[in-house]
Amino acid sequence: MIDAKVSVESTLPIKLPSNAPNFKAMAAGAVDVFKKQKLDYTPESLSRLDTQIDKSWAKTRFKGIKFGDKTGSFDASALNGLVTEIGSYFGEVIIKNLGGGWTPSQRLGGWVVGCGPLVINVFHIVDDCFRESSKLFATYKIAKAKKKQ
Repeated sequence: MIDAKVSVESTLPIKLPSNAPNFKAMAAGAVDVFKKQKLDYTPESLSRLDTQIDKSWAKTRFKGIKFGDKTGSFDASALNGLVTEIGSYFGEVIIKNLGGGWTPSQRLGGWVVGCGPLVINVFHIVDDCFRESSKLFATYKIAKAKKKQ
């Protein structure tokens, strides 16, 4: 259930440490890979990305593999790359349109987007897009509605 992946908790704005991943560069990688979808950092571009993910990868393609899998297999490497770039793009769309920023989360085991009181685990959400119908745009709309509350 995607609503559960947009949690409300206290987040403090932080300055990214110098060793933080370059999320903007990784998001630009997704823009390059998905040129035909005209990714322009708008919420509507997430709908185009949802359609492309659903058309391009069978939901069983990465069965048994999760984001962060370090087995070195071709499929694990492919999934890690896709989730990193698409998750970075998804996060940058949220930040650009709803505000917030990247923040590390020990509880969630990695980098998340903090947007006011919301914490959005963008990489977990994108990982799920390769196992079930992609819901990036739907998740964005939920985050937008929760932020207004």
